[in-house]
Amino acid sequence: MVEFVYGLPGSGKTSYIMSRLAIDAKAGRRAFLIVPEQATVDVEGELAAALPPSAQLTVEALNFSRLANRVFRERGGLVSNYADKSRKLLFMWRALRECAPFLSEYGTRGADAALPAAMLDSVKEFKISSVTPEVLADAARRISSGGGSGRTLGAKLGDIAIVYSAYSALLGRSFSDSDDDLSRLAAKLGEEPYFGGAAVYIDSFSSFTGQEHKIINFIMRQADETVITLPLRSPHDRSLSAFSSRECSDRLRRDASGLGDDLRAGNAELRALARHFAEEETEGDIPEDERGHVELYSCADPYSECEAAAARVRVLMMSGYRCRDIAIVARDAEKYRGMIDCALEKLDIPYFLSEKTGFSTRPLARLILSALRIKAYGWRRGDVIAHLKTGLCGIGAREVDIFEAYTEKWNINGRAFYAEEGFSMNPDGYVAGTSPRGAVVLETANAVRALLRDRLGALFASMDAAADTAGICRAIWEYLTALDVRGTLGALSARELAEGRRREAEENSRLIDSAADALECICDVFEEKPDTAALASALR
Repeated sequence: MVEFVYGLPGSGKTSYIMSRLAIDAKAGRRAFLIVPEQATVDVEGELAAALPPSAQLTVEALNFSRLANRVFRERGGLVSNYADKSRKLLFMWRALRECAPFLSEYGTRGADAALPAAMLDSVKEFKISSVTPEVLADAARRISSGGGSGRTLGAKLGDIAIVYSAYSALLGRSFSDSDDDLSRLAAKLGEEPYFGGAAVYIDSFSSFTGQEHKIINFIMRQADETVITLPLRSPHDRSLSAFSSRECSDRLRRDASGLGDDLRAGNAELRALARHFAEEETEGDIPEDERGHVELYSCADPYSECEAAAARVRVLMMSGYRCRDIAIVARDAEKYRGMIDCALEKLDIPYFLSEKTGFSTRPLARLILSALRIKAYGWRRGDVIAHLKTGLCGIGAREVDIFEAYTEKWNINGRAFYAEEGFSMNPDGYVAGTSPRGAVVLETANAVRALLRDRLGALFASMDAAADTAGICRAIWEYLTALDVRGTLGALSARELAEGRRREAEENSRLIDSAADALECICDVFEEKPDTAALASALR
């Protein structure tokens, strides 16, 4: 039996499910409650509080990922060798690189550092929608055959299908992809029925992915009872905000009745907002004493939005709120980078901006990448100076500045940096003698040059002598160890922590481990010894 329960958020759907689970627990029937991943822990607590201890033997709260893990443990198929995001990104980079000659739209974008991440996101979206490379390639052919603007779209989809297929093949040689788990679960349920004699409740979802729809179809066929809740007034709810849920309901082709008004929101204003938002109405009957919880502002542009948010935060702080009681949330935080922080600083509002910082932007990554560029491009002055300015070479800032000024003055490049003979050009220019200051500059420049030549020379020799990728990565790690990068970063983190910059301190303290992980990923991706330019591109 399949039952669908409809009702707007807070209408009592979950309470209804809990009452059904209590009946199942009392009868000793096996029951599963499937909820979104972010709600699993909270629901487990609610089950423990609402049901007797004996219910733990028969009632279980899961999300789709944990359901896959449970079935694989019992019926086989459990995988432990998953590729993390860094490895996936590198395999995608490699797939793009190897497929470039066969791509009509993306073949010339090999130098685009953002393309692997964007392509990886696209492939993930296709996987969770149960779109295979073959299905995508067929769609590309059909779209291209229509002519006109469809040809460009078809060509792009065709390129993505090629890259998607190559990426899956490369990754599958050594690793499994967690994005495939639900597809593997659907295949397993098709081979071996799992939910016989059980009741399955699916709650708190507004829609389902293609993978999840396949699993639900098997659940409905196998379970004695299947109950699914959806946040709609009814199966015929046609409001714009309910579009995805209505599409989901239509796909599942079942009817159910709603369970009433919003019982979750703490005041009438929030209840009215939920109710009238779903109905696309702009007015609601809200008691005077219930107003003031929701405010809407219309702003001309993102800058005005940030200034309005900062001003509101300042008003709240002056009213007695603490900073930790206030949060600014945006659908796309990247859109407001450089604006919201400036608006807050302008009003002297302390804040913490939650954002990801890429490893490639950090000093340690620049140290490694600049060293590889020095080797690949023949000791260009810009690369040498960039290497020294990371602050991780064990050479003081004053010495680096003197070295930079000297090499720039005499336009030094290439072999002059690593030749046996040192610099001899007069720092004072084309004059007969050398001043005391010039002598110090020349001595300092040659000292920096000698250190750089010896250290990088040893690194490059070890890389050339390496038989495989692991040998190259080992040479880079030994170079970092010789520079005592771990100690330098530790001292930098301690100084930043003492200055109150906790976030920067924590990031710098993790950099050396991030470098180790990155080098390990490189070893997993490259089966053959890569050239220096390819290695630098992969790390970037």
